[in-house]
Amino acid sequence: MLARKMGRLTIGFDGTGPIANEIESELREGLPTKGTAPDVLFRFVSELPAASFRRNGSVLIGSDQIRVQRGGYVYEPAVRDDVIDVTLSAPTADEKTTKGLRGSAARFRDWNYLDQHQSVAKNFMYDIFDWTTQLAQLELGQSFMHASSMTFENRGMAVVGWGGVGKTTSLLKLVIENGWKFLSDDLGVIDDTGKVTRAPKRLQVYGYNIEGQPAIRERVHKDRTLLDQLSWMYMLRRRGAKGVRRRISPKALFGEAYLGNSAKLTDLIYLERTDADQPSLHDIDAREVARRMSAIVMAEIEPYGAICREAEAGGATFMRRPAEVQEHTYEVLQKAFSSAHTRLIRVGKNPDPNKLTELIISQF
Repeated sequence: MLARKMGRLTIGFDGTGPIANEIESELREGLPTKGTAPDVLFRFVSELPAASFRRNGSVLIGSDQIRVQRGGYVYEPAVRDDVIDVTLSAPTADEKTTKGLRGSAARFRDWNYLDQHQSVAKNFMYDIFDWTTQLAQLELGQSFMHASSMTFENRGMAVVGWGGVGKTTSLLKLVIENGWKFLSDDLGVIDDTGKVTRAPKRLQVYGYNIEGQPAIRERVHKDRTLLDQLSWMYMLRRRGAKGVRRRISPKALFGEAYLGNSAKLTDLIYLERTDADQPSLHDIDAREVARRMSAIVMAEIEPYGAICREAEAGGATFMRRPAEVQEHTYEVLQKAFSSAHTRLIRVGKNPDPNKLTELIISQF
């Protein structure tokens, strides 16, 4: 069994097969510190045992268990001896569809350039891993935040906000062009003392993240195959800059020297999209950032809310109510952010990534 530390949380993972191997590889590389007894455990099995269920949407309600069918998985989450224990199975594709010409053709048509097994593995990280680990780490005084987080000269910065406001592009510029060290993109990890630690997820880099950014473009496309490059150009023309992306490990993108391990949060920047022509700088209270962020985290750990609603509609109680989870998230984040220097940047409707990054640096 693989056991890795994500801050205070120990994650256990046990499984074999092409999908499980993809997930284990991401966790092993993204979380270098070994752990012992897990607080949350993911166990892959070939098939869950047959049982009688009532169905509500994606939720199957049995006499003493709940199953979820989503994203290519069937899984049973339960709490055993204070450990969130998730037993799951996912059917593997015929090798003919993932290898050779058919596999290459399928990857070419995929906007992530992933084969079927890689796509299902990605679904695990977003649809199962996020909400289960959030519930587990809250009990340890730790939480996710929707953040690009970095460290530089013994300081820690988190650039937070809703999706699509400029967090990832700013992070790419700060690490690649300015030599900062990566801690997280998408969901960052922070405890109630303000300690930010490395998160395991790979980055998702979109076409718009590299527009007008030659240094980032060169790094993203470095060492990619000709077919990969052609697929990018095809998707860019067909779907636009929001319709093509790549999942890239931080180590492959930045190099080992630019990966941080942890940092005390000293600077917290909240980005907010407006219809203004230029970005502007404003004051914001740490408690207000925590309040907003607790709501954003709940959106990021979906489908947790949907699963809870479907279970409750079937007469079952599933884990904790979303409102309780949001309140607990707020409590942890309020403590975590309390000693940080907080600023609000209102981003214009067509923000210049270079100017935004300069403004962020000026606050660090």
